[in-house]
Amino acid sequence: MVQHEYLVICILISCNGEFMKNMNSSKVLLFFLIACIGHSLFSETLDRNAAIRIALENNRALQKERIALELSFQKARFAWNVFLPSLSLGASFRHIHNFPNAEISRNSRELSASAGLSLSLAPGAGETVRQVLLARDTSLTSWRQAEALLVRNVQKAYLSLLTESSMIALAEKNLELARKQEALVRKNYDNGLASELELLQASYAAASLEPDVEEQKQDWSASLRNFNTLLGVPIETEYQFSDPVFIAVRPILPFSALENLIEKRLDIQAAQQALARAESQKRAGLINSHAPSVQLSESVSVSGLLEGVSLPENGSFSLTVSIPLNGYIPGSRERVAAMELDAIVRTAALSLEQVRTQARLEVKGLVDSLQQYRNAIRMSEMRVTLATRAYELTDQGYRSGLANQKEYDEARKDLLTAQVALLSARNNYVSAVVELAWALNCDEADLFE
Repeated sequence: MVQHEYLVICILISCNGEFMKNMNSSKVLLFFLIACIGHSLFSETLDRNAAIRIALENNRALQKERIALELSFQKARFAWNVFLPSLSLGASFRHIHNFPNAEISRNSRELSASAGLSLSLAPGAGETVRQVLLARDTSLTSWRQAEALLVRNVQKAYLSLLTESSMIALAEKNLELARKQEALVRKNYDNGLASELELLQASYAAASLEPDVEEQKQDWSASLRNFNTLLGVPIETEYQFSDPVFIAVRPILPFSALENLIEKRLDIQAAQQALARAESQKRAGLINSHAPSVQLSESVSVSGLLEGVSLPENGSFSLTVSIPLNGYIPGSRERVAAMELDAIVRTAALSLEQVRTQARLEVKGLVDSLQQYRNAIRMSEMRVTLATRAYELTDQGYRSGLANQKEYDEARKDLLTAQVALLSARNNYVSAVVELAWALNCDEADLFE
C-alpha cells in the first residue's frame, strides 16, 4: 500500500503544467491512479506465517472444534456436581366446597408447602468425575489435531500456489520465446531465408501454447479460491506472495534421530486417552456392580399457611444402603457387562500399539521420500543446466543456419520441461518437510541437522 502511494506521489510531482492541462493525459493519469489504488485495496501481501495466522482465526471447521473444546472445559470445571444433592420445593392448595344437593355444608381452604433434599452416592462417582476430565483432555487433543491439520493444509496449499504461479511464469516466458521465434521465422521467410513449412511450424508452436497458459491460469484461480476457503476469507481475495519460490534444501535428520519424537504425535496421544477412558469405565463398572450405594433424603412440610405462616415442627430423614449382588453371580448381565468393558480395554490397548506401528511406518516413509526428493532436485538442477545450454546453442545454431525450426522447438520444450520438473521436485520436497513436521507434531527446525 505504501509503495503504491509513493509511486503515485512521485508521478504527480513529476507532471508539469502542460501535461496536466491536456485532457487526454489527465484521463490516462486518472486511470493509472485508480488502478494503483484498486491494486492496493484488493491485493494483500501474504507470507506463509500470515496465511497460517489468518486460517487459525477464521477457519470454520476449527471454530466448531473450539466451541466443542470450550464446552468440554466447562463440563470439567463443574464435574463436582455429581455430589450435588437434588433440591425441591412444592406448594399445595386445597379447596373443599359444596354442591347444590349437599346435605351437610362443608367449605374450607388449605395451603401447605414442602421442601425436600436427596442425595444419591454411587460407589463409582470418583471415576465418573475422572471420565469428565478425560473427556476434556480428549477434546483438547481433538482440537489440537484439527489445528495441526489446518496448519499443514494451509502450508501445502500456499506452497502449491507459489509453485503454480512460477509454472505460469515459465509458461508465459516459453510463449514469449515461441512468439519471438515466429516473428524471426516470418522475417526470414519474407527475405527468402526460411521455408513455408518452417513458418507454419513456428506459428503452430506459438499458437498451441496459448490455450495451455490460459488453462494454467484458470487452474491457479480455482486453487486460489480453495485456498481462500481454507483461510476462511472471501474467495475473491488476491495476494502478493512474499515468500521465495526456491527454498534451500537442507539434510534431514536420520530416522533413528527422529524416532524419539514419535510419541509426541497427536494420534498417539488420542489413542492413549482412549485407553485411559476405557480403563476408567471398566473400574467404574466393577465398583458399581460390587460396592454398595447410599441414598440420603430429608423432607419437611408445613400446612395451614392461610391461617398464618409458621415454621415446620418436624421433618423426615431417610438413609438407604443398597448392596448389589448380581455382580457376583456368574452369567449375570452385570458380569457380561464387565466382560464387554474388559474387551473394550484390550481393544483400546491394541489400537494404541497399531497407531504406534503405523506412525513409525509413516515417519520412515516420509524420511525416505525426502531423501528421494533431494536426489530428484539435484538431478533436476543438472537437467536445467543442460537444457539451458542446449537451448542457447540451438538458438544460436538456428540464427546461423546450423539448426532447423523443429530442433529449436524441441530444445525450447526440453528447457520448459526441465524447469517445470525442478519446480515440482522442490515443491514435493518442501511439502514433505511440512508433512513430516505435522506427522511428528514438532517444528520444522527440529527436523534438520
